[in-house]
Amino acid sequence: MDTVLVAHGWLGYPRQFRKLIAHLRAADFDARVVAYPSVTGTFEGAVDIARAAAQAARPADGGRLHLVGFSLGGLVMRALAAEAPPGLASLVLIGTPNAGSSLADLLRLFLPTPALRRLSTDAPVLPPPPPGIRVGCIAGSGFDPLGLMMGEANDGRVAVSSALAVPHDDSRVLRLRHDTLPFALETAALVVSFLRHGHF
Repeated sequence: MDTVLVAHGWLGYPRQFRKLIAHLRAADFDARVVAYPSVTGTFEGAVDIARAAAQAARPADGGRLHLVGFSLGGLVMRALAAEAPPGLASLVLIGTPNAGSSLADLLRLFLPTPALRRLSTDAPVLPPPPPGIRVGCIAGSGFDPLGLMMGEANDGRVAVSSALAVPHDDSRVLRLRHDTLPFALETAALVVSFLRHGHF
């Protein structure tokens, strides 16, 4: 059986992904959420937690490992994927600010937390996913007043161009806001499709 690890975003929590986890389990994946302190914790600490979860979830009987991350969690899973953990087959990024978020640039002026520094447009560039790993990107383009300042298609937190700013094999742009992406059935169906077939 394949294993799927899902990482939440800044201010996120595991129950955001109850629909996604249910869909993955119904599709015969061993799915679980990786929880980490997203407000006060460091990015490196979050990657350590994800790494430990991957090591503990070693797929049995030749099963593969899949990493799924939402927003900041996508960056966490990107960092882990760059280490090429055993059995890694694919990486799905949902609303992930791969080139940073201009909204995070603004917020960090008032809340200079480690997470917001990592989400900013001047954050250190993460290495690309290793060769042979399938990468899928899901972006949002639903209207949110907070996105008016970006001047381009966005989900209210992350520009579509930033969500797609990583080498990938397939992508989809959903007319959803950033805060609704984790809950949407459409998101869950796309993730299952990508993990099964390598495309959306």
